[in-house]
Amino acid sequence: MQIAIIEAVGGRIAELILHPELPTLGGAVRDDAEAGAFARIACAASPEALIAYAEAEASAPLKANIGIVHALVDALVTRGTLSGDEIDIIIAPTISMQSVVEEKQRRADWLRTTESAALFNDLTANYSFSSANVHCESATNIAATSPPAPNTRI
Repeated sequence: MQIAIIEAVGGRIAELILHPELPTLGGAVRDDAEAGAFARIACAASPEALIAYAEAEASAPLKANIGIVHALVDALVTRGTLSGDEIDIIIAPTISMQSVVEEKQRRADWLRTTESAALFNDLTANYSFSSANVHCESATNIAATSPPAPNTRI
């Protein structure tokens, strides 16, 4: 039942993701009615909450794969219909291209990290952190100049 509701709201959600600036085409009226009917059957107490959940479930994979969605939309506009094999042919290079983009981003991030580490190394090269260079005051000097601790009687 839950999957049927997600499928029913999926088209309208796809329209909102792909064209948020445009009003929906109105073809989802039947789908929304169907989703509402399923939700009332499945969840009499709060069908609206179930519909909101289904919208989020429909939205997540579309947003996560927006490059594939755009490639499929373009192909559907051009050809009208697509077979399973044609969909696979469209999806494969889109996934490959997405992997290339992600790898380039990972490499750019790594380069920034190594450059930052090198800069830190250069900045700290002239500093010595040995105990011989650290000046410590005696405990009596610290106690004499420090304010009393809270709840301490003087």
